[in-house]
Amino acid sequence: MVLGVDCGDVIFYTWGGSVPGSLANLREIAASGRFKEIHIVSKAHPITRAIFLARLKALDFWNSTGIPRSNLHFCMRYEDKAAICADLAVTHFVDDRLQVLNTLTTVPNRYALREGGPRAEEAEKYKAAYDAVTRVNSWEELRQLL
Repeated sequence: MVLGVDCGDVIFYTWGGSVPGSLANLREIAASGRFKEIHIVSKAHPITRAIFLARLKALDFWNSTGIPRSNLHFCMRYEDKAAICADLAVTHFVDDRLQVLNTLTTVPNRYALREGGPRAEEAEKYKAAYDAVTRVNSWEELRQLL
C-alpha cells in the first residue's frame, strides 16, 4: 500500500502553523510499516514551492516523520495530482479538497481531512466525491482508520 498526502491545510496551514497532530501522526503511520511508501503530493506554483519547502524545513518534516525528501512531488494544477498518484500506485490519499479527491479515480481509499468537514460549496459541487470519500476531522481520527 502507498499513502499520498497533500501539503497545504493538511500538513500545515497555508497561513499559519502545522495542522494539529500532522507530524506526530505521520511519524506513527510511517513507523508502523503499514505503507510501503508515503508521498507528499501538492499543487504549488514555483513561488509557493519555495515557501512550502521552507515551511517543511522549518518543521524539520523529513527527520521528524521519517518520510524521505525524495517523496515530495509538486504539480501545477489540482488535476495533475491524479497522474502522479497513478504513477506512484497510491492506494490511499489524504486531501482537504473534494475537488482534488474527485479526480483521483485510481485511488481506492480517499480521505477528506478538514476540521469541521468539507467546505459547503465543495460538498454540493462535488457530491459524488463527498459520498465516495471518508471524511475525517483530525489526524488522530485518520491515523486510527489507516
